[in-house]
Amino acid sequence: MKTLQLLLLLLLLTASSCWRSNFSEDKPDPIYAQHDTVVYTAKTEAELVKLIEWYNQFLGKETSERSEGYAVYKVGSIVVILTTSASYRQTKEPIFYWRLPNTADIEKDYARVEKISGTTIETILTDISTDANTAGKAIKKYVVIDPCGNKVGVVNNPIYPPTMSPEPEK
Repeated sequence: MKTLQLLLLLLLLTASSCWRSNFSEDKPDPIYAQHDTVVYTAKTEAELVKLIEWYNQFLGKETSERSEGYAVYKVGSIVVILTTSASYRQTKEPIFYWRLPNTADIEKDYARVEKISGTTIETILTDISTDANTAGKAIKKYVVIDPCGNKVGVVNNPIYPPTMSPEPEK
């Protein structure tokens, strides 16, 4: 636990100095880069255990790192953090949308995910192909709520299709 606290302190100090150097008045506005981390929260260690069980099924893999109050999954280039840290809990949170290649995959995945114990359906499988921004491409999405109340979205996006890469060798 002390190692985790030291790591978080080092990260905070580094981020603080990066903020000052990257956002001084004489520099242009920042350009956003692709994000690679999503955080889902639980209030207690007992809830975290349930959350880990749910994400093991949702992601189809075990955690790559686990300590008290903290778990990590690596899914391609994305890091998924499950934590009990109060600093991550928000009253309003964005929905992170996991992407799948096509509508058939979305339909199959929806049927699988709705059967995972502890899943609550927020938005049923919805065809959003009629949206003016989709240019007539077939797009479906759904949103579920994990056992601790975090919203998890899944969508196929033919405008920006995901790159399917194999898991790295261990």
